[in-house]
Amino acid sequence: LQEVGAATVQYGGIYYTTSGKKATVKKYAISGKDTTFYKGDIVIPETFELKGVTYTVIATGANAFLDCRELTSLTLPATCVTIGRNSFKGCTALTNDPVPSTATSVGNGYLQGCTSITEVTVPAGIKGTFTAQNWEGMTSLKKITFTDSPNAFKITVQAFVLNLGTGVASPIEEIYFGRNLDESTGSYMPFRGIKTLKKVTFGGNFTNIDGEMFQGCTGLTEVIYNEGVNVTSVGAGAFANCTSLKSLTIPETITVDNVLYNVTSIRSPLLRRQSAHFYHYERQCDLYRCYRFLQFRSHFV
Repeated sequence: LQEVGAATVQYGGIYYTTSGKKATVKKYAISGKDTTFYKGDIVIPETFELKGVTYTVIATGANAFLDCRELTSLTLPATCVTIGRNSFKGCTALTNDPVPSTATSVGNGYLQGCTSITEVTVPAGIKGTFTAQNWEGMTSLKKITFTDSPNAFKITVQAFVLNLGTGVASPIEEIYFGRNLDESTGSYMPFRGIKTLKKVTFGGNFTNIDGEMFQGCTGLTEVIYNEGVNVTSVGAGAFANCTSLKSLTIPETITVDNVLYNVTSIRSPLLRRQSAHFYHYERQCDLYRCYRFLQFRSHFV
């Protein structure tokens, strides 16, 4: 719905809905069979002037770039803090995550079906819930960054899938956690069983590794704690069946028995102190249960 008193204007080939001196990027024009899709490399300005009025771009509206299959890159200004639902859905040639670091909200399905994007970042100001196919169909997605923030972020596997039980199709290899996650349990947990996942890094405001968080991530080889991070708990089975892990650094408050339960691939652990707050465990490789003798170290960066 368009606000009362709002008007539609065009500037630089892009349509906007204006209200006062604020502007929201609007969906392209559709006239019969002639649809003017946005395409190519687009840079949305922070401000623009029409008829003596200077407008500030504050948002992308719902479906603003929906199915713009020839849109290859998009840059949004820092003033664009609200991303509407389905804003970039179906932009199959888009190669970058256009959400600015200043964003405070993103709508459902905002990057759904963006098959060429390899990295996404959740800005610190995002406080919502990812449960509605925000990243579904992103078949090239390899890296996710949860920017440092004191606010927990809610996410379930439904951020990645249309139907429960289908599993995450994105070939995710690396995740950075700079904030805690409010996850669901069981089949709703977002990162369980992602076999392509190789590296996870904990930093910023992250404190809690949830139970079963990475269970079944059989390709996981690196677990890194950035300097200054204060991990206070590791849930039961957090790294269960992560069969490529050779060693793991955990908080000293976690007992050896608990580590053995959490990390089923580490057998007969060798214990040594990694720092004032962490212990480091390495598994002995024997002739009977040597899963993979990969060189692995959890380390500070």
